[in-house]
Amino acid sequence: MPIVVSVGENAGWLGLSIELWSGIIGAVLGAVASGVISLLLQNQAYKRHSADAAAQRHLERRVVALSILTRLMSVDSNVVNLRAYLLDQSEGVIRTPGHPMLWARVRALPSLPGEVHFTNEERALVFSLGDEALFAGLMSLEPHHNSIIGALTAYPAIRASLNNLPVTEIRGGVGVLDPDAAEFHAAIPRMTEGNTLLEGVWDSLDRLASEAQQLPPNFLARAKTAHLFDEATVLRDDPEVARARL
Repeated sequence: MPIVVSVGENAGWLGLSIELWSGIIGAVLGAVASGVISLLLQNQAYKRHSADAAAQRHLERRVVALSILTRLMSVDSNVVNLRAYLLDQSEGVIRTPGHPMLWARVRALPSLPGEVHFTNEERALVFSLGDEALFAGLMSLEPHHNSIIGALTAYPAIRASLNNLPVTEIRGGVGVLDPDAAEFHAAIPRMTEGNTLLEGVWDSLDRLASEAQQLPPNFLARAKTAHLFDEATVLRDDPEVARARL
């Protein structure tokens, strides 16, 4: 059976269809291309922002690490200087517990170093280094150091309370006391308090000395592993050299 086909009508429709689809496809491709370009630009911007943010975080960690190292070296310096002062003032007798006149030998320091306080950010950075011994040392260093400073801060008042004892002679910077039996007996509690405080400070300094000396180089080594310090860092020298600068 013959089939009649209207070729002209179909050809016209086909022509319109091609033009229509060409326009649609062109618009879609243009939108896709624009979207891809925008996405690529956004991705590049995101990568730049991420890189900048990472660099900023790393810089901030380096600043915190330098602050930690400075505090550790300050504690070490304080311990060394205070031990030297007590040895010099007591002429070495502080090494022998129970000396009855220790308070009379050791004058109060005119000024003391301040307490050291590590911030939460500094503690968190040390913890992030993954060294439990280093973190434990840092956590114990602060209260031990500050208790020594607190005790030495209280010492001048104890020694001043003994100034009412009669002085019979002054030779250079040394005074000769000559209390009678009643005066001496009344002063015994304050003398004992002064002696006990100084002996306690000496024992604390003695225990803290090794730890205070080891923590700076230990922290520096860990911080270098974490790329917080490098050869361009100001304190890149051997820790003993840097310590000697204080």
